[in-house]
Parts: sequence; C-alpha cells; structure tokens
Amino acid sequence: MMWIFAAVLAFAGPNPPGSVRYALAETPSLRFADAEIAGPLLAAGEMVFVVCEDGTRLRVRRGNTYGWIEANAVTEEAPAVAAPEIDLSGIDLSKLNLPPKTP
Repeated sequence: MMWIFAAVLAFAGPNPPGSVRYALAETPSLRFADAEIAGPLLAAGEMVFVVCEDGTRLRVRRGNTYGWIEANAVTEEAPAVAAPEIDLSGIDLSKLNLPPKTP
C-alpha cells in the first residue's frame, strides 16, 4: 500500500494537487480547457489552490471559482507584505515606562 503513495508523489510534478500558489501578475484564466470562456481574473499576488496539472497548464481554484492558467504564471513564494507605517508624532514616549537604553 505504501508503494501506491510513493508512486503518486513521484508523478505529482512540481505543482501537486492541493498545493498553494500565488499569481505573479494579473492573470486571466479560461473556465474550460477546451473553450474560450473567460474564467476568474487573478490579481497579482492572489492565492490559488492547484486542482490538477496538464502539461504546461494548471487547473486552479480561487474561492468557489475555477480556471485554467499557464503554470509559469504562478509561484510558490507568497508576496512580501509591506510593514505598516506608524505615526508616533502625537505620542509622548516618556509616559510608556520603557526600560532605559543600554549602551
């Protein structure tokens, strides 16, 4: 029975079903593999789940919508999140009971 699991992993390819991927740029998709019907439009950095891989194309799921995209339109790396800017101009830091700075 374990050999079946090993065989599935061996043939899964670089985008196994259920894996999370992120769109590299705004990416249009096709609803069906053999028809020119538009599927969901993925925004840059949007997370999708791989349903299956067919050559150079992926069937992906975003929420409850599905579409076919090129495999090179996504990455495994999540987009970087910018740190929020915090305005401390109206705060008196002396009242925060911070420990003294040590040299």
